Amino acid sequence: MLFGEGLETASVVAEQPVLGSHPEKTLAILQYHLHGEVPQSFFLAVELEVVTLRLKACGSRQEGDHQSEGRDTGTERSRRHHLRLSSILVDSIRVVGSCASLDILALTLSKPRVAVVGAGSFGRNHLRIIHQSDQAELAGVLDTNPERAAEAASSHASTNSCPVLTSLEDLAGKADAAVVATPTHTHAEIGRRLMELGVDVLIEKPIAQTSDEARMLIETSGRTGRILQVGHLERFNPAVVALEAVITKPLFFEVHRLSEFSPRSLDVDVVLDLMIHDIDIVLTLTKQQPEEIRAAGIHILSEKVDIANVRIQFPGGCVANLTASRVSTERVRKLRLFQPHEYISLDYSRQDAVRFTVTPPLSIGYAPLSVSKDEPLRLELESFFASVVSRAVPRVTGQQALAALEVAQDILDKIEAHARLVAQALNVTGKSS
Repeated sequence: MLFGEGLETASVVAEQPVLGSHPEKTLAILQYHLHGEVPQSFFLAVELEVVTLRLKACGSRQEGDHQSEGRDTGTERSRRHHLRLSSILVDSIRVVGSCASLDILALTLSKPRVAVVGAGSFGRNHLRIIHQSDQAELAGVLDTNPERAAEAASSHASTNSCPVLTSLEDLAGKADAAVVATPTHTHAEIGRRLMELGVDVLIEKPIAQTSDEARMLIETSGRTGRILQVGHLERFNPAVVALEAVITKPLFFEVHRLSEFSPRSLDVDVVLDLMIHDIDIVLTLTKQQPEEIRAAGIHILSEKVDIANVRIQFPGGCVANLTASRVSTERVRKLRLFQPHEYISLDYSRQDAVRFTVTPPLSIGYAPLSVSKDEPLRLELESFFASVVSRAVPRVTGQQALAALEVAQDILDKIEAHARLVAQALNVTGKSS
């Protein structure tokens, strides 16, 4: 017998008071009966237990609100314990491919408490959406500048509903998940520490400053069992979602992402600031890694590369031409794609796409793709909330973000090599004149 007398069938298990106190036994029982018939009553019992645990967690939270801030109180430990147990139970049902409705389960789960690390311009956008969302609770904001954090908190919520947090440890005591919207060079340190403290994270793009740092984040996520989602925002653009549905075999991309100059994100170059969005989209649509990269770029108003042009070739002959600039006189966000007998033009900003089809001998069809317009950042955050609750794999994983970062770094290496070549040519020209 698996756990001793009295647990001979799953129906008996459903009548035993073991679910909340021994969730690991519940998981083992579910796995034990994986190839057998498990009565519906068992899953209903698990579902009821999830509701009970979440209600206990909410009760502990309310009781803990009267405790001193920043202390790891008994009620807070109890709350986190109940959340952990309920997550195990949800995962247990997912392991079996349950009879119970995961949609119903999701509705019974309490809203995740989500904090924001970084009160800059993008961090404030996250604060706005979390505060407005009915799928999460705003747990607070943390910034190296407390005055900036307080200002951001007051802009989108009262100080009671959006406290200014004092440290990552303080955050971990008050939040189930966090958005990391800080300078790129801080992503690895902050993200790893939060996951080690038991907090799920959504880290803004790029995932990290180096590939090694990105791998450390991925390793930490796997080791701690925490959700790691990366903020490649265009993946949630409704026009891109519509495009993914009609992709067959991409043959050629022409992509332009141009912006007027802004002092934001000058800690990275235009490849990691802007072009990485399109690198991620092209990698997602081709489902391949590049076999050849040619690139050129220059700096104009900053010490980093401000304009870049890249030609990427993939196995099978697909070619992508990407241009990114943050010193343009206009804002452009366009992707053009050719595939057999089709040409598709997409505008990221307008969230629309049109599809031209060629039918032999010379019939040309034209139709817009069906797009349900929405704010990509809101869709991204709601996807993150759903992963936090269900423990499902995020739409943009750490591995996918690492792949985009590695291509971006290869592009920067090619730009540097091209710059040396140009400098040598100019030096030779100067000596001969």
